[in-house]
Amino acid sequence: MDSTYASVIGILISYGLRSLFRRLRKKELGIEYKASAEQLDKILKTVCAYGNNYCDNDIQYLFIGVAEENSEDNKAIPVLPVSGISPGRLEKCKNILNSLRSFIYPNVAFEVLANRHGEVNYLLIVVLRQTGGPFAVAPKAETDKKMALLQRIVDLTKS
Repeated sequence: MDSTYASVIGILISYGLRSLFRRLRKKELGIEYKASAEQLDKILKTVCAYGNNYCDNDIQYLFIGVAEENSEDNKAIPVLPVSGISPGRLEKCKNILNSLRSFIYPNVAFEVLANRHGEVNYLLIVVLRQTGGPFAVAPKAETDKKMALLQRIVDLTKS
């Protein structure tokens, strides 16, 4: 693991999840939330968009297992308490998210980190500033058997 990613983990531990969420409230800052790993298509598109870095951020975060408020007045605000990902699904979800790399070209470098807040597990995708873009979701992502298989695996591992 790159030392920059390791420093992200240190920041998460020092701030604590709740206070980190208070500091990171706007999508312009490069923070998004997905309630579950079942949202593979949205996760894939978000990672690709982060690679393109239209907001000119050095680092961008995608929290998986954290729902987002969905109202016109409160966008990009996490719903607390965090719903999380069950311990039995955590590693499998992490592997599935890592396998999404093959559906983005050129390849976007990102790290999938498992983390815990109290008794709740969640995943964090961290995307650092990229070079070599523009990045796009491969057209095969919509029709590829591997993507369909990944979705079925996610569905089967729901608890």
